[in-house]
Amino acid sequence: MSKKLKPNFTPIPNVILDEIMRTLAPGTTKLLFAICRFTYGWGKQSDRISISQLEDITGMAHGSVARSIKQLGKLVSIKPGDPSRQQASEYRLNIEISDNDLVSLRDQPLVSERDQASLLASLIKRPSKDNQRNKNKSGTEVPSRLPLVAVDNSPKKKSRPARRPDPAQLEAFARFYDAYPRHDARADGLKAWCQLDPDPVLTETIMTATTRYAAANADTDRTYIKMPGPWLRGRRWEDEMAKPEPVAKRSFVNVLA
Repeated sequence: MSKKLKPNFTPIPNVILDEIMRTLAPGTTKLLFAICRFTYGWGKQSDRISISQLEDITGMAHGSVARSIKQLGKLVSIKPGDPSRQQASEYRLNIEISDNDLVSLRDQPLVSERDQASLLASLIKRPSKDNQRNKNKSGTEVPSRLPLVAVDNSPKKKSRPARRPDPAQLEAFARFYDAYPRHDARADGLKAWCQLDPDPVLTETIMTATTRYAAANADTDRTYIKMPGPWLRGRRWEDEMAKPEPVAKRSFVNVLA
């Protein structure tokens, strides 16, 4: 018998196991258990956890970790770290959440739009071989069984006006714009930021890359630095900084010798 399998306890609230776990996606469940491990598993209410630590303990990619954190919603409280000090965000279970919000989390499963589309596609049947055979001489298909089609006669909803940006996102963009090495086309940059709608984890990643990008281009002519909007749309924070090429040493020959 392996001693490692003997109970040595990471406390997890029963409500997570009994009610909430069945509403979460597998990756989100793994991430929630990881946060419990880093906090309650070490007798702490909260802990500063880096994205690389969450990737390592869950085996998930960076993008999956970021999406799962966003899906946890009010269940987890996140305090962003300071990218300039390479400080990770602080995570903890939101023990201040109300019972009504817990019930809402339990009764509203987290199913992404992509999963909904896959589920809908799986419900659409392809033409069967029988229908291919049941064609008259003119080539018109004669189905052996009429399919049942659900017709939506409900009135279409009017398009909603564009909502105002979240104040938290406006504040986060202001930090990014101040740190970015080129202060042009602010409106386009804000539009790109709001379309990206980064969570606290992605914001921390972007700020770290922005600080590095600004330092690398401190002596660069501003006309050769990308505008903030295209830089964000191109996800340039994911680029690795190019290392400077070594300068070859020049050798001199004495022609008078």
